[in-house]
Amino acid sequence: MTDAPADSFALDLYAEAPVPTEYGVFRVMVFRERPCNGDASCAPVEHVAIVCGDVADREAVLTRVHSECWTGEALHSLKCDCREQLDHALRRIADAGAGVVLYLRQEGRGIGLGNKIRAYALQSQGHDTVDANRLLGFADDLRSYRPAAEMLRALGVRSVVLLTNNPLKVQGLEAEGVPVTLREPVSVPVNALSREYLRAKQDRMGHSLPAGMLENERPPARLARTLEPEAMDSADEARAYDEMDHRDVNRRFVDDARAANPDARRVLDLGAGTGLIPIELCARDAAVRVTAVDLAPAMLRRAAENVARAGVTDRVALVLCDVGALPYGPADHDLVTSNSLVHHVPDARVMFRALAKAAGDGGAVFVRDLCRPEQGHEVDALVERYAAGESALARSLFHASLHAALTVDEVREAAEAAGLRGATVAKTSDRHWTLTRPRR
Repeated sequence: MTDAPADSFALDLYAEAPVPTEYGVFRVMVFRERPCNGDASCAPVEHVAIVCGDVADREAVLTRVHSECWTGEALHSLKCDCREQLDHALRRIADAGAGVVLYLRQEGRGIGLGNKIRAYALQSQGHDTVDANRLLGFADDLRSYRPAAEMLRALGVRSVVLLTNNPLKVQGLEAEGVPVTLREPVSVPVNALSREYLRAKQDRMGHSLPAGMLENERPPARLARTLEPEAMDSADEARAYDEMDHRDVNRRFVDDARAANPDARRVLDLGAGTGLIPIELCARDAAVRVTAVDLAPAMLRRAAENVARAGVTDRVALVLCDVGALPYGPADHDLVTSNSLVHHVPDARVMFRALAKAAGDGGAVFVRDLCRPEQGHEVDALVERYAAGESALARSLFHASLHAALTVDEVREAAEAAGLRGATVAKTSDRHWTLTRPRR
């Protein structure tokens, strides 16, 4: 084992404990760089050794020197392969039975998180990762391998097999006195957004990627459903929802519902919210009567104001009720409708069972709701497209609703499982699906 170079740099073991993970139990050791030049007010930097098995006084210890990547590891950013590299290393070392991951707090190749996000902003303008750093005045790579070398010495590791595609890491460790007996390449799936980042590292920073890695594309994981509250029952939420511009969406909903059911006069509207759909239905046909159901008192209070203002109080009955406990049957209405309620219901089958009960086997049903996009960036694009001019709360509500929405396939499965027979489901706009069943 090579002695540490004699200078002011020092690293002290601060904490140690076993940590169970999905890959196995690792010994996690936190090392602290001593305060800058003895200044006790300078917060120490903490680096981590994640150790599997016995590595003391061993040669050729399987090792990964990994720089912190908050965007990749916490946010699952698609711009890099850092999380996949870390997962690969932990799995590889656990399978081998011994090894070390050295987790260095050197975000963004040493420029820090804030500057990394500034570099991301430049990348969004067309610059690659290298030029973005240079435009901010930084070198291509500011990382130090001294903390990694010191941790390996503290662990008693004599030499390493380094898990990396970056030959400069080999040079960096050896310059700090750590023998590298072998560099083991790391191949992980890439996606359409990370490919150019990796290509820049290969072409401009000398990374040696395994053959075919850039073609080994894995589609980003589809956006999972994230539930939101079943009832938006605060005055602020009701006001924010009511003040959003729903006119075009509401008109289209009523146009399509009437086109599919031109003779319907007694309408049951589930999840009526602030009453805008019932008011629009009444405006189209003087013979229409609407029973408007909602679970949120705050929404219904707002609906009562809107209905009174529209002069249709005698034609719209506002009912506080959970859709799972509807007191209505097939003989009570000609058409059962719902606009943007399904995404509020944790189990969509509850909603579709209520529709099946209220409409019976032959009643007309017309339901429309938001359709969950496949990727998170599509959510952001829809919020920007349709709610750019709305309040911050309204934008937040729309964002949460898109995450809580169902896909077309999920709607079909839930409707079938709930016994709502004879309905068709299709995506009918860039953000909506529609379920229809004509009167039979």
